[in-house]
Amino acid sequence: MENLWNSGAGVVSTQALQELAVNLRRKAKNPLDARATREVVSDYLAWQVVVNGGDAVLEALDLEAR
Repeated sequence: MENLWNSGAGVVSTQALQELAVNLRRKAKNPLDARATREVVSDYLAWQVVVNGGDAVLEALDLEAR
């Protein structure tokens, strides 16, 4: 993770960002308020954001199979 932050080479999906927000707001031991959650999610927008679609799911399955 540190290398991804330092290099800026991280990639994150819209689904992962949505799940992160839900977990920070509702499922965390100490849930964050909306403003703090927004700040965390905003940090990840420095990375390449990929919109999940059917092709992305199939590609991920192919990568896993390799």
